[in-house]
Amino acid sequence: MIVLNKKLFIALLSFFLFVFSSSLWALERNDFYGNWALKYAGGYGYEFRFKENYIVYVILHQKDSFWVFKGVYTVEHNELRINISDMKNESDESNIENSENFLKARSQFVFKVKKNSRTAIELSPTKITVDDNDSPGYFEPKFLLKAVK
Repeated sequence: MIVLNKKLFIALLSFFLFVFSSSLWALERNDFYGNWALKYAGGYGYEFRFKENYIVYVILHQKDSFWVFKGVYTVEHNELRINISDMKNESDESNIENSENFLKARSQFVFKVKKNSRTAIELSPTKITVDDNDSPGYFEPKFLLKAVK
Protein backbone atom coordinates (compact mmCIF):
# COMPACT_ATOMS: atom_id res chain seq x y z
CA MET A 1 0.00 0.00 0.00
CA ILE A 2 1.30 3.43 -1.00
CA VAL A 3 0.96 6.17 1.54
CA LEU A 4 1.26 9.79 0.40
CA ASN A 5 1.81 12.54 2.87
CA LYS A 6 -0.55 15.48 2.72
CA LYS A 7 1.94 17.99 1.21
CA LEU A 8 3.01 15.61 -1.55
CA PHE A 9 -0.62 14.78 -2.37
CA ILE A 10 -1.57 18.48 -2.60
CA ALA A 11 1.49 19.23 -4.76
CA LEU A 12 0.71 16.37 -7.17
CA LEU A 13 -2.96 17.30 -7.33
CA SER A 14 -2.14 20.97 -7.98
CA PHE A 15 0.32 20.04 -10.73
CA PHE A 16 -2.20 17.68 -12.35
CA LEU A 17 -4.98 20.28 -12.25
CA PHE A 18 -2.68 22.96 -13.66
CA VAL A 19 -1.55 20.78 -16.57
CA PHE A 20 -5.06 19.47 -17.23
CA SER A 21 -6.75 22.88 -17.12
CA SER A 22 -4.01 24.53 -19.18
CA SER A 23 -4.30 21.98 -21.94
CA LEU A 24 -8.09 22.23 -22.00
CA TRP A 25 -8.52 25.97 -21.81
CA ALA A 26 -5.32 27.49 -23.21
CA LEU A 27 -5.96 29.47 -26.34
CA GLU A 28 -3.84 28.94 -29.40
CA ARG A 29 -2.98 31.15 -32.32
CA ASN A 30 -5.47 29.41 -34.62
CA ASP A 31 -8.31 30.45 -32.25
CA PHE A 32 -7.80 34.00 -33.58
CA TYR A 33 -7.60 33.56 -37.35
CA GLY A 34 -10.07 35.85 -39.03
CA ASN A 35 -11.65 39.21 -38.42
CA TRP A 36 -13.16 40.34 -35.12
CA ALA A 37 -14.96 43.62 -34.48
CA LEU A 38 -16.54 45.80 -31.84
CA LYS A 39 -18.80 48.30 -33.61
CA TYR A 40 -20.51 51.36 -32.17
CA ALA A 41 -23.24 53.52 -33.70
CA GLY A 42 -22.23 56.23 -36.15
CA GLY A 43 -19.38 54.37 -37.84
CA TYR A 44 -17.10 54.08 -34.81
CA GLY A 45 -15.44 50.97 -33.44
CA TYR A 46 -12.53 48.56 -33.49
CA GLU A 47 -11.55 45.73 -35.78
CA PHE A 48 -8.83 43.13 -35.35
CA ARG A 49 -7.71 41.15 -38.41
CA PHE A 50 -5.58 38.17 -37.40
CA LYS A 51 -3.75 36.50 -40.27
CA GLU A 52 -2.30 32.96 -40.26
CA ASN A 53 1.22 34.32 -40.81
CA TYR A 54 1.19 36.15 -37.42
CA ILE A 55 0.35 39.50 -39.07
CA VAL A 56 -2.36 41.57 -37.43
CA TYR A 57 -4.18 44.72 -38.46
CA VAL A 58 -5.85 46.69 -35.68
CA ILE A 59 -8.27 49.20 -37.15
CA LEU A 60 -9.85 52.08 -35.28
CA HIS A 61 -13.00 53.13 -37.15
CA GLN A 62 -13.70 56.85 -36.84
CA LYS A 63 -16.79 57.65 -38.88
CA ASP A 64 -15.22 58.52 -42.27
CA SER A 65 -11.63 57.38 -41.72
CA PHE A 66 -9.63 54.49 -40.31
CA TRP A 67 -6.50 54.45 -38.18
CA VAL A 68 -4.70 51.28 -39.21
CA PHE A 69 -2.04 49.67 -37.02
CA LYS A 70 -0.06 46.80 -38.52
CA GLY A 71 2.11 44.39 -36.59
CA VAL A 72 2.61 40.84 -35.41
CA TYR A 73 0.89 38.88 -32.67
CA THR A 74 1.58 35.95 -30.36
CA VAL A 75 -0.68 34.01 -28.04
CA GLU A 76 0.62 32.28 -24.95
CA HIS A 77 -1.15 31.20 -21.76
CA ASN A 78 -4.34 33.13 -22.59
CA GLU A 79 -2.35 36.30 -23.18
CA LEU A 80 -2.38 38.07 -26.54
CA ARG A 81 0.62 40.23 -27.33
CA ILE A 82 0.49 42.60 -30.33
CA ASN A 83 3.65 44.40 -31.45
CA ILE A 84 2.82 47.31 -33.75
CA SER A 85 5.43 48.32 -36.33
CA ASP A 86 3.47 50.50 -38.77
CA MET A 87 0.48 52.84 -38.77
CA LYS A 88 -1.49 55.01 -41.17
CA ASN A 89 -4.69 56.98 -41.52
CA GLU A 90 -6.83 55.70 -44.37
CA SER A 91 -10.02 57.12 -45.81
CA ASP A 92 -10.73 54.25 -48.23
CA GLU A 93 -11.70 51.02 -46.47
CA SER A 94 -10.56 48.94 -49.46
CA ASN A 95 -6.96 50.18 -48.89
CA ILE A 96 -6.67 49.18 -45.24
CA GLU A 97 -4.28 46.28 -45.92
CA ASN A 98 -2.56 48.03 -48.83
CA SER A 99 1.11 48.52 -47.92
CA GLU A 100 1.20 52.15 -49.12
CA ASN A 101 1.33 55.18 -46.80
CA PHE A 102 2.38 53.34 -43.63
CA LEU A 103 4.64 55.18 -41.20
CA LYS A 104 6.95 53.41 -38.77
CA ALA A 105 5.61 53.05 -35.25
CA ARG A 106 6.67 51.17 -32.16
CA SER A 107 4.17 50.05 -29.57
CA GLN A 108 3.00 46.93 -27.82
CA PHE A 109 -0.40 45.91 -26.52
CA VAL A 110 -0.91 43.05 -24.08
CA PHE A 111 -4.36 41.60 -23.49
CA LYS A 112 -5.76 38.93 -21.24
CA VAL A 113 -7.97 36.79 -23.47
CA LYS A 114 -11.15 34.84 -22.88
CA LYS A 115 -12.86 33.09 -25.76
CA ASN A 116 -16.58 33.09 -25.10
CA SER A 117 -17.56 31.03 -28.13
CA ARG A 118 -16.63 30.41 -31.75
CA THR A 119 -18.11 33.79 -32.55
CA ALA A 120 -16.91 35.97 -29.66
CA ILE A 121 -13.68 36.72 -27.81
CA GLU A 122 -13.09 39.07 -24.93
CA LEU A 123 -9.86 41.10 -24.70
CA SER A 124 -8.93 42.91 -21.50
CA PRO A 125 -5.91 45.24 -21.90
CA THR A 126 -3.25 44.73 -19.26
CA LYS A 127 -0.37 46.81 -20.65
CA ILE A 128 0.31 49.32 -23.41
CA THR A 129 3.81 50.41 -24.29
CA VAL A 130 4.52 53.23 -26.74
CA ASP A 131 8.12 53.98 -27.77
CA ASP A 132 9.41 51.88 -24.84
CA ASN A 133 7.34 53.83 -22.30
CA ASP A 134 4.37 52.40 -20.44
CA SER A 135 1.24 54.30 -21.33
CA PRO A 136 -1.17 54.93 -18.46
CA GLY A 137 -3.54 56.60 -20.95
CA TYR A 138 -7.12 55.65 -21.53
CA PHE A 139 -8.07 52.51 -23.34
CA GLU A 140 -11.19 50.41 -23.44
CA PRO A 141 -11.44 48.34 -20.25
CA LYS A 142 -12.74 45.40 -22.25
CA PHE A 143 -13.26 44.57 -25.91
CA LEU A 144 -16.05 42.08 -26.60
CA LEU A 145 -15.29 41.21 -30.20
CA LYS A 146 -17.67 39.41 -32.53
CA ALA A 147 -16.53 37.34 -35.48
CA VAL A 148 -16.90 39.15 -38.82
CA LYS A 149 -17.93 37.14 -41.84
